[in-house]
Amino acid sequence: MDQCSDGQLYTIQAAILCKRGGPLNIESVEMEGPRDDEVLVRLVASGICRTDIDFCDNWDETDGAVVLGHEGAGVIERIGKRVRGVKPGDHVVLSYKFRDINRAIADAKRGDTIKPVLRISKE
Repeated sequence: MDQCSDGQLYTIQAAILCKRGGPLNIESVEMEGPRDDEVLVRLVASGICRTDIDFCDNWDETDGAVVLGHEGAGVIERIGKRVRGVKPGDHVVLSYKFRDINRAIADAKRGDTIKPVLRISKE
C-alpha cells in the first residue's frame, strides 16, 4: 500500500451504515489524505445507487460500520505524487469502475470537460 502523500487527516461528511436495513447516518469522520496514486475530490454532488441500497439490506452487521457511496461529481483538491492526467481544479465524475475506460478517455480527449478519475489498484 502506498504511503500518504501529504500525511494529513481530513474531516469529511460520510453516509454511514451502522445496522442492516439502514438508516444511513451522515456523520463526520476522518480520512487520510491522498496516497501517491490517488486524488482528493471535494464532492459537489453524490448519490446512493441501487447497489448501495441492496448492500444495506444484505450487509452483515458483524463486519462493523461501513461508508457507502461511490458515485459523485466534484473538483480535484489534491493529487498524489504519481497521479498524471488530472490536476487540482479539474471537474470530475466519480464511479467505482468504467465498463469501457478506453471510450471514457477518448471522450475526455475530444474535449469533454469531465475527465475520468481512476483509483489504481494493484490487486
